[in-house]
Amino acid sequence: MPIKFRLAAPPQSSSPWRKLLAGVIAIALFVPLLMFSAAVLIILLVIGIIAGGIFWWKTRQIRQQMREFSPPAPVMDDLGGSGEVIEGEVIRVVRTQDERVN
Repeated sequence: MPIKFRLAAPPQSSSPWRKLLAGVIAIALFVPLLMFSAAVLIILLVIGIIAGGIFWWKTRQIRQQMREFSPPAPVMDDLGGSGEVIEGEVIRVVRTQDERVN
């Protein structure tokens, strides 16, 4: 059984008036859609801020408990560091008393 493909509509000419009308229609549709998308974005932003505020308010007790149970701030270690870990590599060379003299 052979398959035949046909175009749904005959090819249309592209006259300047048709192009102008298509441009006007495109602009007439673009402006309201742009305003609609801006309104949706603002609504989603407000909902997100409200949801974040509610989450922050509901978790304030848990955050307070976490602060109470957290270990005390690190003290200076024997090498003069503050106990903070900074990403990177360190090569520590330990020299004996004899090597320091030379």
